[in-house]
Amino acid sequence: MVIGGFLFILVFVVIGFGSLVLSIMTAVDSSKYPEWAFQQARTTKFVWQILPIILLFVCGVAGGVMGIIWYTSKRDEVARVANAAGPPPYFGAPPYPTPPPTWGQQASPTGWAPPPAPPSAPPSVPPSAPPTPEPPAESPQ
Repeated sequence: MVIGGFLFILVFVVIGFGSLVLSIMTAVDSSKYPEWAFQQARTTKFVWQILPIILLFVCGVAGGVMGIIWYTSKRDEVARVANAAGPPPYFGAPPYPTPPPTWGQQASPTGWAPPPAPPSAPPSVPPSAPPTPEPPAESPQ
């Protein structure tokens, strides 16, 4: 009777540790593939990174079951998509031709130039004023 109970507990401990290891391996292994590969494989990265750990703490063995599913079917599909082609067009940030200058670097000559400095003092000669109109001459009556 004691040997049967010990064996029963040993089996559950081995399954529990195996589920823990498999859940962590699933989360780490799925993090090496880009998000667009998961989207093209009709799944999400969240499911394979976060959900096994959550299910491990909530349901115990369910995290290990997700690890078995990842390693038997979804991993190959995501890896095939990731290796087959690049990301879809317009995915992520647009490529910039040159990075902006940092402190100590000069901007490129084709870039923006600061406006000229204002004069140090007002001009010494006042601008010519328009001539004042003369009053109209009185017409003889």
